[in-house]
Amino acid sequence: MGRVNVSLKNDIIKAIEDYADRNGRTVSAVISEAASVYLESQEFGIRPDDIIRAFRVLLILKEIDSVPVPSTLLDAMIQASLEASGDKIIEKWREKGIIIGNILRKYARSLSDFARFIAEYREQIPVNVFNIELEGEVATVIISGAGYSKQAAKCTAEGLSGFLTSYGFRATSTEFSEGFVKIVATKA
Repeated sequence: MGRVNVSLKNDIIKAIEDYADRNGRTVSAVISEAASVYLESQEFGIRPDDIIRAFRVLLILKEIDSVPVPSTLLDAMIQASLEASGDKIIEKWREKGIIIGNILRKYARSLSDFARFIAEYREQIPVNVFNIELEGEVATVIISGAGYSKQAAKCTAEGLSGFLTSYGFRATSTEFSEGFVKIVATKA
């Protein structure tokens, strides 16, 4: 095994030493593992920041009890459930939107914090557009790429409306079509 001398900031050295002590590892092992992960990420064209963002998103998805479902399957399930019991399903989307909003408020305390979070994590979010604009007491939220059918967009709109409720906003206008949702909401 070879040796390499590197220069690091003192706070990073301290953090590595503390981590190694807490986990019963050597500083050399921690640095070697970190370098291996970095080099492997570079082979895939992934920046270290992207890895951290993706990991944070996965932790949030786990916390809100989300499971990956192919979008075409989800869309078909939404259409079938709306045909069977439309009003109940729509209400469930709204309820879940409120629950998810309450969980996400732990990470983004205000809607403007959440807007910054969305902008920072944009590449990890599986929609084409997710934009939140705040002007005083008015929030405009636009999502594109949210489902294939009008029914899926309707459910997304209702979930988003519930989500906004958790941040103290009330939807005043809602537009949706295949794969597109726009909600304008005011501070309640």
